[in-house]
Amino acid sequence: MIAIDRTQGLTIRVKPDGMARFAPAAFLTVWLCFWAAGEATVLGVLGNGLLALTTGHWWGGKASTLQAAPSLGVGGFLLVWVTFWTFGGIAAMAELLRLVSSEETLSIDGDTIVIARRRGPFTWRQRAPRNAVRRVRVAPRRRMLVLETDRKSIEFAPVQSPADEKQALDALRSALQLAAPDGNVALPDGWEETITPEGERVVIRDTKIRRRQAFVLAGMATVAWAAALAFAWLGTLSEQAIGPAIIATVLAAGLGSFAWWLWAGRQEIKCGDGQVIVRRRWRGRVRDLYEARRLDLVTRADSDGDVWYRLEAISNAPLDARGTRKYRTRVLASAMNDPFEPRALGAWLAAHGGVPFDGGLT
Repeated sequence: MIAIDRTQGLTIRVKPDGMARFAPAAFLTVWLCFWAAGEATVLGVLGNGLLALTTGHWWGGKASTLQAAPSLGVGGFLLVWVTFWTFGGIAAMAELLRLVSSEETLSIDGDTIVIARRRGPFTWRQRAPRNAVRRVRVAPRRRMLVLETDRKSIEFAPVQSPADEKQALDALRSALQLAAPDGNVALPDGWEETITPEGERVVIRDTKIRRRQAFVLAGMATVAWAAALAFAWLGTLSEQAIGPAIIATVLAAGLGSFAWWLWAGRQEIKCGDGQVIVRRRWRGRVRDLYEARRLDLVTRADSDGDVWYRLEAISNAPLDARGTRKYRTRVLASAMNDPFEPRALGAWLAAHGGVPFDGGLT
């Protein structure tokens, strides 16, 4: 259900309605009962096992006969499993609250747009400058109202019918005065322009995000190394710990290598003179990987029905012996169910590099 109030600025409220929503809500309620039972059981097993390993006795005082190496392996598996199980339960709870007790409110008051989201007793808000919005649209798969700024897209709420969609879009475009599109282009969030040591302007993934990812991977590698050392020590007491020690060592080496790859290297996109060049920089050395003369925004649907939007660079590579072009396309950016990032990146590269760009999505 959608309600629009124009008495003071503009306020749009969206609530779920209809009896059909209670069928999935009932299913989620039953599922969450089983989820809670599984969560409690696994946490109890982990807690009881930890108590047995550290004190030599089960809960209740009975002597434990657990062996350290296999117990740590099983405990590690259960810990990973219960982590994903917990996140799944939280997502199910959020969806249940959305179905039975939720509200999305968008208010335009003065120079600020405020989006308030309520799920049961929980409410949080998001704010954006009014003059930052460049476009209002509906995401095709989830029928979600989306506000696009220069740097990112902001999802508001799903619309239930074509009539609601038209009503909300007309009200927003009128209030924000978006009849004429804005010609300004800017890099989307997650990308930045920088100067290379050679003095060239290139586009790269956000440095802070890449370094944060490297730190997270380095932390995971440290934990894996600690586990490898613990299993190696246990291997001096029991041969059963040798296998887990080798696995933990390989995992730690892989995570550490990937963290170093993120920290010491990066992919750059150089544009100008009617071309886009993708290259790899590794510790001061640069190697060109791909050269393109055109950009396209294309869509692909996966097996789940989700729509992927991809910014593809198209080259004029010569034909090989079989009459085909090797590496004719290269994906520069992709996003699921939202074309904003690949389209904004393509528009920026086209504007600054003189490269033709077909971003014709509505």
